[in-house]
Amino acid sequence: KPFLPDHFGGRPIGIHRRWAVLKYEKGQYLNPHIDGHTPGTVRIGDELQKETGTRSYMSCLFWLSDDVEGGETVFTYPQGGTWVAIPPKTGAALLFYHGQNAVNNPMHYGGDVKSGIKYLVRSDIIYQT
Repeated sequence: KPFLPDHFGGRPIGIHRRWAVLKYEKGQYLNPHIDGHTPGTVRIGDELQKETGTRSYMSCLFWLSDDVEGGETVFTYPQGGTWVAIPPKTGAALLFYHGQNAVNNPMHYGGDVKSGIKYLVRSDIIYQT
């Protein structure tokens, strides 16, 4: 938490309880997209329910493998063209803003895996609003 920005009108309270474990094999990729806001969740009994007063403002990726050719996470400029391509690295994490404009919500995609298997976990950083 000490490294997370608190300028979103709230304070960071943790990583979302919902995690996606992703696997990309040769020839697979993720199309260009922007990540949207999502509310946090609270566990009530055996169910996860939306937690009022919370919202995600950052995406986070955790790479579980790097024995792969290709598969970079590529950020693009709003007008097109590559800004930066980040290759998978086991144990590394990537955090980036998602929000309501191009600066805070960068267009990005998962590049084509040319060989090997890319594993990663994706979640969100949740803020109390």
